[in-house]
Amino acid sequence: MRLLKIIKAILFISFSMTLFFIRDHFVLNLEYYIPSLMMAYGIFEFLHILIKHKKEFYKEGSFYFGSIELLLGIILLVFISDFTTICVTWAIWSILRESIEIEEIVNGLLKGIPLILSIVTIIESLVVIVLSTILIINPNEETALIYSYLLSVELILTAIIPLFRQKDNNIKEEESNFL
Repeated sequence: MRLLKIIKAILFISFSMTLFFIRDHFVLNLEYYIPSLMMAYGIFEFLHILIKHKKEFYKEGSFYFGSIELLLGIILLVFISDFTTICVTWAIWSILRESIEIEEIVNGLLKGIPLILSIVTIIESLVVIVLSTILIINPNEETALIYSYLLSVELILTAIIPLFRQKDNNIKEEESNFL
């Protein structure tokens, strides 16, 4: 499980750094990057439940959400190239992911996850939700570019914060909801 977290961290940080340096290219090619990112998240959800829960494939709704992410990514990649549709889908997907993350953080706080890391993650989630709402209301290239900056930071936090949570709080791998 730890190896999978390290691989995820490396992949997400690499994608994030690439995104940060080629953000104009990213915005112009959203129809390829966003579906690929959704599919990657879906695949990591599947790997997470296969490794963590083995026999309980349905545990914590990960199978359901992973299936939606993978299917949505494939549908966007194959059938949809409209910029507005991709932006709105991206924003809705982000709101759903962040809502789940906030729920996991609250549950983690009840289990004793360090407060400072939880506050940082909640603030990041709330900022993503606000920017996602703005992207839904105004899906243009400028908003997508600002959103892509946030995505860079979010991917790094998504990959790194769970590693610190486990290290700082000595949470057993099987108790942690974070991959």
